[in-house]
Amino acid sequence: MPPGAVGEILLGGHGLAIGYAGAPGLTAERFVPSPFGPPGARLYRTGDYGWLDPDGVLHFAGRRDDQVKVRGFRIELGSIEQALLRHPRVSQAAVTVHTDPTGDRRLVGYIVGTADPGELTEYLRELLPGYMVPGQWIELDALPLGPTGKVDRRALPGAAAVAVPRLSPDTVAEKLLIAWYTELLGVADVTPETNFYAVGGHSLFAVRLVSRIRQVFGIDMPVDEVFASPRVADLAAAVTAAAHAANRPPELVL
Repeated sequence: MPPGAVGEILLGGHGLAIGYAGAPGLTAERFVPSPFGPPGARLYRTGDYGWLDPDGVLHFAGRRDDQVKVRGFRIELGSIEQALLRHPRVSQAAVTVHTDPTGDRRLVGYIVGTADPGELTEYLRELLPGYMVPGQWIELDALPLGPTGKVDRRALPGAAAVAVPRLSPDTVAEKLLIAWYTELLGVADVTPETNFYAVGGHSLFAVRLVSRIRQVFGIDMPVDEVFASPRVADLAAAVTAAAHAANRPPELVL
């Protein structure tokens, strides 16, 4: 792997075990042929992820068990955490999945440092696909660590510390946007808190969305506004303000 890229850590050498006693299936899964040694050499898949810095120092980046599935996307939590740790004002970071009362799964980022959550969202959008950017941030004084020094995810603040999303739309703009998200993206359980990036929003969807806004509200909403206001509630507020400024009929904006 190139420096900075996250990959699985494999171990090899003369001290490597020959397998798991009495577990040939597990042995075959974890002890794999080595492309670097003589014929018959094996490598052990540790299940840990890591990355090398330019000086050749190996950094731990989470467990293979940290792979999660959110809205159909397989996500390595360690990849997000390592991207966060490269920010100069983040000293510790962890990412987990929160399931809200509707059953919707979303990423929550935990950070220690002085970086602003909004700043981190924009920062990650430059490095990762939108579906890998947490939709919510929780700032902590320190991350809980286990005996080995790794983050104890079970000790992270849970659902009680996560703000309950506003599930019911308050304006016509929110109701219409929710309907369009459901129709155009095929996403269920859209709420005013739904994040454009978190549900797989893309440029084509953004173009279709502003087209619908133009047809219904009679305003020219720039495509960039969809990316700048990823939350449904924020985009709806921008639409409502623009509609008021254009003197659109009040029944559309109240």
